[in-house]
Amino acid sequence: MHMHRRLPLPARLGARTRGWLPILVLLGALGVAGCASGPSENSVASGGSGPRFLHFTVTVNPNGVIDRTGQGYYAILINAQGEPIEVTNLDTFTDFIRFDGNNVDWYHRQANLPNPGFTFTQAGSLNAASSVSADGKQWRVILDVGESTNFINQFVVANRFTAHLVTTDNYQNSILGRILDTMGPGPGLASNTQQTLQVQKGTGAVSPLPSYYPDDPLNDWITRDDLPPALPYTNFDIVKFEVVSQSE
Repeated sequence: MHMHRRLPLPARLGARTRGWLPILVLLGALGVAGCASGPSENSVASGGSGPRFLHFTVTVNPNGVIDRTGQGYYAILINAQGEPIEVTNLDTFTDFIRFDGNNVDWYHRQANLPNPGFTFTQAGSLNAASSVSADGKQWRVILDVGESTNFINQFVVANRFTAHLVTTDNYQNSILGRILDTMGPGPGLASNTQQTLQVQKGTGAVSPLPSYYPDDPLNDWITRDDLPPALPYTNFDIVKFEVVSQSE
């Protein structure tokens, strides 16, 4: 039986403390245009070496599929400074890639926009860089680190950064909702920071690796009483998250 647990999701904006959900409902109306990409050399844009295509692959419960119904989100959280990520704290990630079942978009944190503190704005679409496997079990995003105008180089200047993964519901149509699963043993969230992944452009995941990488415990999602009984929780139950570099 899965634990029923209501989890407060605190998030600090600047010097003030606010809840995650009202913030993200407000953010849903904001957006900025992305930049077009062009040709480049076959080395990573910020001076490193190695394969230029960074693959982020999410695999879900074998009894589920990548959800395409719009009932929840898959989000790859990124900290451009390479710091640990706490999935319940907006202060700890600078960017995220979100898949809502239909569209994949990059969101970037903007300071003092529109008010003191910060908010997340939609930088642009990654639909062309994303795919779902034929069996429906995996979602993949491929970023070209050899292209200077790719979002991974626009917003993550350093060669090394950190990443995390979370699935959420779509509470009040916010850009991120309430957590359903994340990396590490659940349904508790107490030690999820320890599952922060170190990533190197041109390499992929690098040491020190989290204890569970690349796997996540099966059937450890958070059940929420106010969601429809028929919600396919297995669709949002992460079982694997891999980040590797490849030549294509």
